[in-house]
Amino acid sequence: MNKVFYLLPLLCIALIGTLYYSHQSKIAEQNTINKPMPDFAFKTISLDDKTESNEKEFSTADFPKDIYILNIFATWCTTCALEHAQLLRLANIYNIPVYGIAFRDKEELVKRVLSRTGNPFRIVLNDDIGYSEGYFNIKALPQTYIVDSHGNIRLHHPGPVKLDRLYEVILPMIEKLKEEENTL
Repeated sequence: MNKVFYLLPLLCIALIGTLYYSHQSKIAEQNTINKPMPDFAFKTISLDDKTESNEKEFSTADFPKDIYILNIFATWCTTCALEHAQLLRLANIYNIPVYGIAFRDKEELVKRVLSRTGNPFRIVLNDDIGYSEGYFNIKALPQTYIVDSHGNIRLHHPGPVKLDRLYEVILPMIEKLKEEENTL
């Protein structure tokens, strides 16, 4: 009986945290859906040894005028590691452009992890200070956005993209956007 008494406050804290995160995710989604990508510019992280790191700045205007995925992640984020296989699947099997923002991370660690686990990103941007937190109202990682060819955020997926979410949410939205563009 005493053990249950001590576990009850922990369960309450976990429940409150889950409800808070869910509420914050809904607020963030309402603030981003069908709105243009925020204006930002970050240095790129060179993932090959031939190029100088942080030599090129990449801004919102540099994203392609096509459907793409923007994923905000960190190497220290355990839930980000859960979705890595799905990001690789999107990039390599479905040939969907995936761009990454390394959030409050160290460049050398990003390079090491992506070289070991595989790199799904066309470009990785280095947000080592954490400016994305304000641009995207980030409360937790990872955050995944589907952006249409006009630069508008059409879907915000907070948390890891698991296999079921990939097939039930992400891929259907991309197909829907492709159909919309084909009818224009």
